[in-house]
Amino acid sequence: MLPAPHRLRAAKDFTTTTRSGVRRSRGCVVVSGYLPADASGPARVGLAIGKPVGNSVTRHAVSRRIRGVMASLVTDLPAGSLWVVRGLPGAAESGTLAEDLRLAVAAVRDAL
Repeated sequence: MLPAPHRLRAAKDFTTTTRSGVRRSRGCVVVSGYLPADASGPARVGLAIGKPVGNSVTRHAVSRRIRGVMASLVTDLPAGSLWVVRGLPGAAESGTLAEDLRLAVAAVRDAL
């Protein structure tokens, strides 16, 4: 579970991250990262798991898997950075979801 200070909640932050940030796709996930000029505080992560991924039970299972991986990575992310992870259809059946997510996050972090 992501600690409360590391959760991205504001719609404005989601929009800024997805439109102005760096985006990388790997397998069934798309990761967007954005480092504001006045970056301070902890890195914050938000999830976007839409209906094409599956029913609510499937979407929540995918969310839990992604949140678990991001909780282990959040301390390695740049301070003040904003991250949005989008699950794509097929993420529920993907056996490599965790590895794909780690590689996509590393690619975005290198590009920031």
